[in-house]
Amino acid sequence: MSNSHMSELRRKNLRLAYSCDYGRSRNAAIRLFCLECTGGQPGLIKNCTAYECPLWQFRMKRKLSSKEDKREKGKHIPTKEWYETAIKSSNEE
Repeated sequence: MSNSHMSELRRKNLRLAYSCDYGRSRNAAIRLFCLECTGGQPGLIKNCTAYECPLWQFRMKRKLSSKEDKREKGKHIPTKEWYETAIKSSNEE
């Protein structure tokens, strides 16, 4: 997205942008990022399918809680064990 698009999002979401910029709110920053990603369509955030996005699990101001969300995300990202093995292997090199 272009800078002008983000400027437009900030104008349309003044409180959110203010919280992000001056309140240093992580939730506001994530929400603003999600709005940019969805083309400014807040309704699309809840049903987002960008499971590989590192912010996906935080998109609704919450960590993953439902078994369905965890299961869906688990289909698209490596397991915790895979990361642990990869990190251990990279430290040995």
